[in-house]
Amino acid sequence: EAERVRDEVSHPDLVGFEHEPGQDLMIEFPQPNRTTRRRYTIRRSNPTEGTIDIEFEVHGHGVAAQWAEHAQVGDTLEAIGPRGAITLDTTAASNLFIADDSALPAVAAMIEALPIPTAITALLLTDQGPESRPFTDASASVTWITADQLDDTIADLTLAADTASYVFGERHLVTEAVEALTEAGVPAD
Repeated sequence: EAERVRDEVSHPDLVGFEHEPGQDLMIEFPQPNRTTRRRYTIRRSNPTEGTIDIEFEVHGHGVAAQWAEHAQVGDTLEAIGPRGAITLDTTAASNLFIADDSALPAVAAMIEALPIPTAITALLLTDQGPESRPFTDASASVTWITADQLDDTIADLTLAADTASYVFGERHLVTEAVEALTEAGVPAD
């Protein structure tokens, strides 16, 4: 089971840093003889203080997990961003989020940015259930499911006509979720 680590990153270049909820940074992790790039969602930011929060899963493998596990105050990384073209439709009457573990920081950031009151439904896929990640936004109806429950859960949804849908995660999840949403009559856009 992976441990979640939220790192607060600060730098004078981050003063005045602007981004949209759900956008990410392309972070470069140096390795012997090469640099590896990975994308991580900007979980929160404080442009006045010049800080951003990034969440990492520490699961024992992968360059980012290893960096996060051993990071010390003063360690530096290079990043490019903000990146990402998916933005919130703040005029939608209802919002549906479908995401796996890898995308929970993006979903949390986007839900927190929605105006209140907004109808929010989140289908969050993880084998560990709600204990894997605290998700306590009271404005959202959160359902924790496993991947094999995805199609049936989507088929059982009753969505308002003006629902904005967002699907984040590993490629196979996104493909399956979009197909299930299309079969349920949700327009793809």
